[in-house]
Amino acid sequence: MWRVLKEVFSKDTLLSIRDVVSLKDQTERSKQALLALPELLTHIKAVLTAAPYLIFIYAFTGLLDIQQRTLTTDGETIMFSVLITIVIITIANALVYVETYNTHTTNNRIEYPLKYALWRIPKLFAAVMLSTLIIILGLFMLIIPGIYFALRLALVGPACMMDDTGIRESMFVSLDATNGQLTMIQTAFSALALLFFPLLLGIVAFSGILELVFVMLLFGLFPLLAHMILAHLYLNGIKDGIDLY
Repeated sequence: MWRVLKEVFSKDTLLSIRDVVSLKDQTERSKQALLALPELLTHIKAVLTAAPYLIFIYAFTGLLDIQQRTLTTDGETIMFSVLITIVIITIANALVYVETYNTHTTNNRIEYPLKYALWRIPKLFAAVMLSTLIIILGLFMLIIPGIYFALRLALVGPACMMDDTGIRESMFVSLDATNGQLTMIQTAFSALALLFFPLLLGIVAFSGILELVFVMLLFGLFPLLAHMILAHLYLNGIKDGIDLY
């Protein structure tokens, strides 16, 4: 862990934040990233066509959230339901990474996605938790370093699953994979935010059936798209079957 922190908080890394937030050449990079979004959506569609069961898994997590809101009342039942939801979402995220890899990779495919994903869930969870800790430390330092580390460590999950890297190694692989595509990451998730806020507003503004529909979309569709984007940006970063930007 300390090796990872030393690398992430090194002098060169901290000084590079200045280049990320600088407006120099940012307009051109943003334009290129925007133009790459339709191709990104095409790649996502290809994965969902090859593995449509992913939609049903995330839809099920949306139903679990609805169940928590409407059917459960006692604390123990809610906590158990939340725990089950977290486990299912973690498995679903792992499967997204694996199926994206299988759809686009130029290397050997993963033959048994579910078995592969289940075997690596503990490592994936630990890697994501460690990267989250580093991001929180960055936010405590200053807001901008925290945002920067969130961008640089965003691809820890895909690295851990697609290339079967260790917990620490996945951090370094994410640092390498995000080189040169920070603007692409920012643009993709800024576009995703345009979907997030209307869905959140719909949950707040409506009640009854409409509220449940927005809950289903926010907790089912939105996480699926978010992790699809992360998976594709990882392949783009390592130039394995994807070349967006």
